[in-house]
Amino acid sequence: MIWHNWRVALRVARVLVGLGCLGAALAAHGISAAAAVWLAFSAYAIVALAWQAVDSAANSLLTLFIDIISFLLWLYSAGDRFALVSCAFFCFVMLFAGIFHTWRETAIFGGVSVLFLVVTRPLSADNLVLAVLAGGIIGCAAAAQKHLLNARLADAGRQTALLRSQAEKARENERQRIAADFHDGPLQSFISFQMRLQIVRKTFQRDAEAGMRELEQLQELCRSQVAELRAFVRSMRPPDADGTGIATAVGRLLNLFQKDTGVVATFHRGASLAQEEPEASTEILQVIREALNNVQKHSKASRVAVSMDRTENALVISIEDDGTGFPLAGSYSLDELDALHLGPVSIKRRVRDLGGEMTLESRPGHGAGIEIRIPL
Repeated sequence: MIWHNWRVALRVARVLVGLGCLGAALAAHGISAAAAVWLAFSAYAIVALAWQAVDSAANSLLTLFIDIISFLLWLYSAGDRFALVSCAFFCFVMLFAGIFHTWRETAIFGGVSVLFLVVTRPLSADNLVLAVLAGGIIGCAAAAQKHLLNARLADAGRQTALLRSQAEKARENERQRIAADFHDGPLQSFISFQMRLQIVRKTFQRDAEAGMRELEQLQELCRSQVAELRAFVRSMRPPDADGTGIATAVGRLLNLFQKDTGVVATFHRGASLAQEEPEASTEILQVIREALNNVQKHSKASRVAVSMDRTENALVISIEDDGTGFPLAGSYSLDELDALHLGPVSIKRRVRDLGGEMTLESRPGHGAGIEIRIPL
């Protein structure tokens, strides 16, 4: 809208300049060839104002050339007798060149105008030479600044598009994670609950006492599913990083995890965490929360320990549990886990997106541990 308004304003200015030159020519020479020239220029300016295709971006160089030739013709014929009209004409052309053309094109126009005045010396044009020179320098500076701002705007546009693409990718990945978690967690629980209800109904038909025992087991299963559903709902919420510090947020996360699951959770924080918070605090909290969810769903652990410390250039996170571990024994890097199709997919993706490293150590039947290093 601003660009369009500038174009309209310059078209109107061209009409006013043309009419000013026509009026000056009529005042100086009456009806003459000079007046006919400026009548034609005024007509051209009015047509350009009414028919925007004449002055479109595709024709801007041709339009600038016509304006420059007309200005030089005016300088030669008028000199400094109509200094106000000459200055208005020059300001118009410099504005047009500076806004819609490069600083080089603007400099060429200013240089040609000064050279023309020095060579032809129309009447006493010394003051006009200085005005044209100063105006040309200002116009070139404005055109260079416009080019710089346009480059910055283009960079900002590309960065915005990149961030929008990354945000969309993150949303899609999160949707896939939620769908997978729902399928492996609550959905399977409801299916299991439905099957057990069928068993209870048939058992009651055969043996009421056995049916009561099945019902009690079903009630216990229901309690465990409620706890799992609570954990699932909590995992859908954004990580709680409210400015109190990442260590405090991790401690609060572990407290809630222990309350919901009954798994004993401990947290060790390094003294260096009192320094500046990492920029990716939210993502780091999400990694820890997903690791805790995996401990609850798959490891059958009774204890989990989380430690966090900061080295010179990285944040080091360690998560250990005493559960069943992974099928394979040993220590594996992030690339090795990808090659073996082993390890938590969402955690591996988040760590890779953060530019970090991850090592998984599995001790089948005796637990597992994950060490994550996030660069700072």
